[in-house]
Amino acid sequence: MRYVLIIATWLVVFHWTDVLAREWDLQDPLAQRIRVLADQQAYVAILDTVPPLVEAARARGDSLQLGRLICARGQAELGSGRVGDSLRSLARAQGLAEANSDTLTLLTALGVGALALGGQGRHEAAIELAARQADIARAADDSLGEAFANLSQGFANVNLGRYREAVTNYSRAESLFGEFGQSGWRLSALNGLGRAQHNLAQADSARATFLQVRNVAKELGDGPNEAAALTNLGVLEQTEFGSLERSAYFFEEAYRVRSEGTENFLDFEIVTNLVLIRSSLGHWQSAVELLEEARKTAFSLGAMSAYYVATVQLANLRMLQGHRRTAAQLHRGILSDPNAAEAHTSATLGLVDALASMDSVATALEIVQKNMATIEKTDPLLRNNVLLNLCRFLLLMGRTHDACEQAQELLDLDLAPDKLALAQSYRARCLALTGDVEGSWEALTMGFDAVERVRVQAESLNWREVEGSQRVLALTDAAAELVRARRRENVGASVEDIVERMQGAKARTVLDRLSSPVRAPSRQVNPVPFARVQQVLGPFQVAVDVFVGDREVIVVVIDRNQVQVRVVSDPRQMMADLNLFCEVASDRAVNEISVNAVGERVREALFGQMFGLLHGAKRIVFSPDGGFAAFPLGLLPDSDGEPLALERGIVRLPSLALLAQPAQRPASRGRSILALVGPKNDLVGAEAEIASLQKQYRDVFVVRGFEGLVDSLRTAAILHVAAHASVDEERLWHSGFRLANGDMGHDGKRTHLYASDILESDLGCDLAVLAGCKTGLGRTVGSSGVAGLSSAFLVAGASSVVATLWDIDDAATRDLVDRFYKELAAGKAVGPALQSAQMAIRSQPQTSHPHYWAGFIVVGDPDLVAVPLIAPAGLPRAGWWILALGGILVLGEQIRRRV
Repeated sequence: MRYVLIIATWLVVFHWTDVLAREWDLQDPLAQRIRVLADQQAYVAILDTVPPLVEAARARGDSLQLGRLICARGQAELGSGRVGDSLRSLARAQGLAEANSDTLTLLTALGVGALALGGQGRHEAAIELAARQADIARAADDSLGEAFANLSQGFANVNLGRYREAVTNYSRAESLFGEFGQSGWRLSALNGLGRAQHNLAQADSARATFLQVRNVAKELGDGPNEAAALTNLGVLEQTEFGSLERSAYFFEEAYRVRSEGTENFLDFEIVTNLVLIRSSLGHWQSAVELLEEARKTAFSLGAMSAYYVATVQLANLRMLQGHRRTAAQLHRGILSDPNAAEAHTSATLGLVDALASMDSVATALEIVQKNMATIEKTDPLLRNNVLLNLCRFLLLMGRTHDACEQAQELLDLDLAPDKLALAQSYRARCLALTGDVEGSWEALTMGFDAVERVRVQAESLNWREVEGSQRVLALTDAAAELVRARRRENVGASVEDIVERMQGAKARTVLDRLSSPVRAPSRQVNPVPFARVQQVLGPFQVAVDVFVGDREVIVVVIDRNQVQVRVVSDPRQMMADLNLFCEVASDRAVNEISVNAVGERVREALFGQMFGLLHGAKRIVFSPDGGFAAFPLGLLPDSDGEPLALERGIVRLPSLALLAQPAQRPASRGRSILALVGPKNDLVGAEAEIASLQKQYRDVFVVRGFEGLVDSLRTAAILHVAAHASVDEERLWHSGFRLANGDMGHDGKRTHLYASDILESDLGCDLAVLAGCKTGLGRTVGSSGVAGLSSAFLVAGASSVVATLWDIDDAATRDLVDRFYKELAAGKAVGPALQSAQMAIRSQPQTSHPHYWAGFIVVGDPDLVAVPLIAPAGLPRAGWWILALGGILVLGEQIRRRV
């Protein structure tokens, strides 16, 4: 289950009303009423209150106060979700302010206008408006106005993914607010700065910034900023450090601070995050109760906008719980309420999803078409999302020509590049289904180009690796349909061209990390054509590449002479068999005959006649994807029923692009083994495992916890990790090893070594042996390979990684690791050494089941010859004779005394 958390921005719209109120005649009861309502965020009530004041100002010809009132109305319209009306009111207020030389109102209207444009997703326009605000403020020598302009620009730049520019904006705003003693707004700027740091993957800096804001705000009694910092810390803990419990703690604290700070106050950002985190922890009923309470509070305050949003969220929560009909009923209730127009689009989309999940695609399509005009009028920002859904539904219903027309209409719109990629994927599928192979290839190419444009522009690694990969899923489905069409029509782009384009996209998860602006690359890697892969494959070597989309699976087998491609005809059944195979292979209670039976089904569905290429290979290079992360390819039965790994070396790579890179064989950094060990009693066999290494080899250094860890990582030739591993399949690069007891403490004390830490380290090892459970797994977004612990070590500089696919047996692992190191000490390369150790374990009757040996994999370079391991220095031969003689004399003396 994947959740999107809201990071608190805290550009409080009604700060501007507070500024204006100081200029109004506060003896006027209605003006006082506006200020009170602004503090309560009672937007609808303000809109009811302002009209008499506007009419009175018009009647007495007071254009100065008229401009201020219209500006206040624009703010209330923005707060209630009427963004279009808000922009019109604010434009009118700007004109009146300019005519009256009312700089304060003009700056206010520009600032709130920038927020309104941001609410429509028009962030470029928002930056232009905020820049004008900054120019006017500087001309008027209004540094405070300039500070607010920088705050607005920072907000817009964050939403555009321009995080470095946002850092500049927020830093400038923080400095100016500090000069004026505006501690509250200075903390708001720091919250924005922390958010930009977070998106730049500067997690530790972001945490320090948010902790600073929380502590200062707590001292000042500044509840809003304290709650904002706590909210941001909660998001950071989950998205960067992978701790749901710590995230929940901070969200609960934020909710408590805001609830205690203002009587009957509702902060819906905090409520939303708290609902999401409670749901992710499985506390469904608690989340439902929180939303019900939020709905009640919103209704009592007259904050109907929040009430409707809470209702939609409650429906979505019921949907996640599997209560589809309840969700549909709640959404229908919103749609039947004429006063809930602002929430109609969200309710429509929710209802459509609920109906589609109940296989009522035709009804969902009818609702989309019926509400299209209303959606375009009330929420143009979501219009394109709805149109994309419409195209998807038409495809699901088999209305290919209608879907093709809809896709073409989408392409005539000014789509953002990520949505353009989806539109092109739908168009490519439609054209392939109608036999237009050349048109389909053109659309597919343009779709991939659109994804690449966004990835190049986005500074956020998370977007490039997660959101960008989601766009590729639909393109994978289109590519599969195009492969089928190409074979039918035998025209247009070759099948090899199609899958080559897929390979380039798949490489990006690892390649982006290598070329990231956040981390200096250890080496530059580019996607490569399959012809280059064929050149570097040795004799009797085969590469297997897999691409997983939303509804399709493409399998590619490459040897030195040919490229064969297979589109799985029944991917759902094959994936079900694949998951079953992974389960039975790791379950020692399942007999090997049953494991082979399931393996044969997977082999036939996955490879068909292409399996002959694997049969004749001596080494198989496997690049997994999606659900294939835990797939033990080497365990597939050959034609004689024996596993592939028995006579073939199996090696994994996140992308075949890495195969085409020249082997990086760094000069030896020494002969030492660095052993990272978790807390005692965490893994029963870990202590014995390390003790065995220390007994058999020299220069084995043990590190517990984080003290001295960073420096040690630079010096060891082999890194051996014997600690409990946790795999996070929701957040990229947040799998890790537990090196100390407990979770992240309130004081920020580290307990886990995460994949993100490895990425940022100056890793010195040639070989990393990750002897915990499931260390070879990680995030498995389709068409992006597998990103996790093993990938992190490769990116950080290790040539080879030995990892695991499932929970391993303690005793068998000690034996296998011991044999593996002995093979290395004898001069074998990593791949053959692991294969020999596995076959030795398999040959023993008590450990012949795949559970004990098949879960170990090599990721990276299998031909790496690790530095020679040296046994501890022993006594000279004469010394052994002296020792033996001394033992005999002692024994003789004891016998004599007994007699």
